[in-house]
Amino acid sequence: MQPQPTPEIQRTPLEALLLQIKSTRPTADVRDYLGKALDPPDVRAIESAWATLKMLGAVQSDGGEGVKGEGLSARLTPLGMHLAMIPVDVRLAKVRLQHLLNDRWLDIDALAACRCSSSPPSSAASTRCVLPLPHPLSMAD
Repeated sequence: MQPQPTPEIQRTPLEALLLQIKSTRPTADVRDYLGKALDPPDVRAIESAWATLKMLGAVQSDGGEGVKGEGLSARLTPLGMHLAMIPVDVRLAKVRLQHLLNDRWLDIDALAACRCSSSPPSSAASTRCVLPLPHPLSMAD
C-alpha cells in the first residue's frame, strides 16, 4: 500500500480539466499550465486528452503540431465552450448536446444515467453526473 494516494490529477481523465483551462485562460499553454501543479500529470496524458478534444471538435488550432505548438494559438470552438459548462465526461456531453439539438430527449437521459452509474466506483464519470435538463415543453407553462 502506498503511503499517499495517487493525486487525482494523475489518475482521472484530463479532457474536462483542459476545457476548463482553455475556457478561463484562452491563451494558456495547457502543458505549461498543468506543469506548474504540485503533482503534474504525465505529458502523454495531456497529449492524449488534447487529441481527444481535437477529435471531438472542442478545440481548433490556427497552426502548429502537438500540445506545445498549439497551446497559445488553440482556441475553444463553440462546441468546446458548451462542453466546458457540462460537468460530465466530454464524450457523453457531446452526445447529449447532439441529442438536445436534434430534439431527442428520451433515450439520452437513460444513457446518461447508465453511464453515470458505471462500475467500478472509481470511474471518473461516476463522480461527475448531473440531473437531467428539463424538457423544453415542460418549461413552457
